[in-house]
Amino acid sequence: MRYISRLLVLTAMLLTVACDRKGKTSGPPAAPGGVPPAKAQTVGGALDLNVINMAATRFIVDLNRPPKDIAELVKENYLAASPALPVGQRLVLDPQTKQFRIAGP
Repeated sequence: MRYISRLLVLTAMLLTVACDRKGKTSGPPAAPGGVPPAKAQTVGGALDLNVINMAATRFIVDLNRPPKDIAELVKENYLAASPALPVGQRLVLDPQTKQFRIAGP
């Protein structure tokens, strides 16, 4: 009997802690699919297009349309921030593959 009462007290304490944390999040808000926004990073000095294109794919799956541009991915929390590009270059969405690529000189 003593074991059961301790178990019930422990369960109640865990539920109290879990309920207290409900609704509190740390970090940036999640995208509509529940996945936190990705950070477009550079790998060896080169822009990691895989991260951007995975965010674009999640956007397409969630909203059933491609994003207009990178800014829309950031606005809708699919990317944490717009990636920094060299002067004169920009990211464009290929309408056939639905993937971003670097355009410019």
